[in-house]
Amino acid sequence: MPEMDGVETLASLMNNEDIPNFDTPVIALTANKSEHSKEYYEARGFRAYVSKPVHPAILEEAVRNNLPKTLIK
Repeated sequence: MPEMDGVETLASLMNNEDIPNFDTPVIALTANKSEHSKEYYEARGFRAYVSKPVHPAILEEAVRNNLPKTLIK
């Protein structure tokens, strides 16, 4: 992203309760695959972490785990 990375964007969103969907869970989708990446992103407010290359089943699981159970069929 040209002006902010994902961590900066999420921090900005989390500090602005006036925006629509303020409390929507955000999943980190990143090429950063270091040993502690999952902990790094979750400590900054991401609800889940998925690394690239993206495997559809892993992404689907992350989304399902963060949706209200009433929305899952």
